Amino acid sequence: MAEKIQIAGYTIERKLGQGGMATVFLAIQQSFEREVALKVMSPLLNSDPSFTTRFLREARIVAHIHHASIVPVYDVGEHHPFHYLSMEYLPGGDLKQHLVKGKCDPKLVVDCCIAICGALDVAHRKGFIHRDIKPENILFREDGTPVLTDFGIARALDRGASLTVAGMIVGTPSYMSPEQVKGIELDGRSDLYSLGIVCYEMLTGTVPFRADSSMSVAIKHLVDPMPPMPPELSAYQPFIDRLTAKDRNDRYATGGDAAQALRAICRAANKANATVLLPRTAEKTEVLIRKPGPSRVSALVARTRVASSSAWAKRPRFPDVGPVWAGFRERLLNPATLRWAGGGAALLAVVAVAGVVMRTETPPPPAPVVSVAAAPAPEPDPPATELPVVDELPAEPEAVATVDPDAEAAAARQKIVEAREKKKARQRLEEIEKENQAIAQRQQDELIQRLLAAARQAYAIGAYTRPAGDSAADRYHDILGMQPDHPDAIAGLRKIADLRAEEARRALAVSDADKARGLIDDIVKVQPGHPALTDLQVAMTALEASPQQQGRRQAAALDRANRHIQRAYRFLERKPLDQKAADLATDEYDSAMAQMSMAPDLPALKERIMATYSEIVRAEIRSSDAKGAQRMLAYARKRKWMSAELEELELGLTQAPPEQTLGSK
Repeated sequence: MAEKIQIAGYTIERKLGQGGMATVFLAIQQSFEREVALKVMSPLLNSDPSFTTRFLREARIVAHIHHASIVPVYDVGEHHPFHYLSMEYLPGGDLKQHLVKGKCDPKLVVDCCIAICGALDVAHRKGFIHRDIKPENILFREDGTPVLTDFGIARALDRGASLTVAGMIVGTPSYMSPEQVKGIELDGRSDLYSLGIVCYEMLTGTVPFRADSSMSVAIKHLVDPMPPMPPELSAYQPFIDRLTAKDRNDRYATGGDAAQALRAICRAANKANATVLLPRTAEKTEVLIRKPGPSRVSALVARTRVASSSAWAKRPRFPDVGPVWAGFRERLLNPATLRWAGGGAALLAVVAVAGVVMRTETPPPPAPVVSVAAAPAPEPDPPATELPVVDELPAEPEAVATVDPDAEAAAARQKIVEAREKKKARQRLEEIEKENQAIAQRQQDELIQRLLAAARQAYAIGAYTRPAGDSAADRYHDILGMQPDHPDAIAGLRKIADLRAEEARRALAVSDADKARGLIDDIVKVQPGHPALTDLQVAMTALEASPQQQGRRQAAALDRANRHIQRAYRFLERKPLDQKAADLATDEYDSAMAQMSMAPDLPALKERIMATYSEIVRAEIRSSDAKGAQRMLAYARKRKWMSAELEELELGLTQAPPEQTLGSK
């Protein structure tokens, strides 16, 4: 495509990328001799004014926003049939290329997120939201600076005219905010949600929500909680959770607030002399209990883990509980008093005393265990710093652990609520999708009706296949590009092809080969499968091969050349003679050469035109118009029509003193 596109002022080097709306090229801006990224809109979209408006709006939006991490736009314009804008060329690639290799370095995550937060903060304060934050739209300069690009679907926050229909989903599903999925009015916090998804992907190497379809991904953004970060990245968890909160009121209010929070995390990590952000540490006590039956304690397992020794040093002080434990143990192992308040009370007592023991002066071992299984003979009292072991109590049937019915009912209700929410979200997405399809269909139908009206109007004035790009056949082809089986367009093309076929038959009947050839070419373009096309082409070949036709063709070419020669002489006879008349006569000479280069009258016409050049140059010199004289001489030299008289005039212009006026010569 690069070799087919020519934009004035730019030299296109190669294609950098392509999307559904435009293609981006690496180009040289000739005025500054610098590399730029040249974004060229597809000419196929010119028929829809909204696409052109959206394309040019990107340049106007970026022109209002100045930030080191927002790509600057240098130029915007139209070089028919292309609309284009040129931007800074960013040779560092995009963030997606980094993510292909897996998780990003934490430093890159922090630098990239802080920079984009700052860019979004400026854009939001200027009144614009991006609406499509994703790795493909974050590029890098050579020095590693991240830059936000592609404001093609951005819109203003002033709630004014918008190119997006209300209720229509805009964005990339994997990075959409819940409010984008719902199709409601957006603000800057929607961009922050999308940035949170990008940060999660940078840290973990994958997006948080994946599914087989875009709709399923969108539903997950609405109802599914964010997957937790890996333990080694848990310091990022509060930051990611707040960026990606389902309720936008729970997110950071601005990009500046988000950047400040991330800087605080980095400062905390630096104070801890950490090279990477580590998970938070905290005390954790875990007690696992198998509930006893109504008349005995069947088993007790208590495990205590202390995660930091600093927390242990801050523990409250308690008196020595050795005597307390000894009295309890004696009573617990006495069969007569074992059921003093039932197995449940005994269990609570064990837990209570174990809790006191865990808070004594000397730290317990890392994983002390208490197990109740059998009751052997009494043993000496254990030290106060250790949890005792009771071997086994008298055997009794083991009871099944009881289940809290209220908790089960609450869990069941929660599942029902979640299922209803998912169903509502899915139904809403289906409704939005149907609405979008209906809107798109209405827009297409309206455009087709306009094209049909234009095609009928062109047919009525005889513009069947010409002018190119604006004929009835062109309009019908545009319709078939949208709806390949549209009956009115098919019928319209067939009508034009039938008309051209009848005209071609008549031209062949009178041996007018030129006319027949043009008509057959029209049929090929309008309806390549027309049933009469093969017969017409065979007849055309036979006509062109006949000696009689070759003589006629040569005679016709000579006749056309002579008509051009006659028009050239009429231009040369104008009074007063000026450069425009000479130019028009020269054009007619070229046309005559194209028809028949051996036309007898061409040499004389050439001499007459060269003499006219000399006359015009002398007139320009007399009127002191040096530039006009030099322009005429340059034109003659370019065509290699320099006569001795013209060369003498050129030499006089070159050697004339600067102070001498041309009018005095």
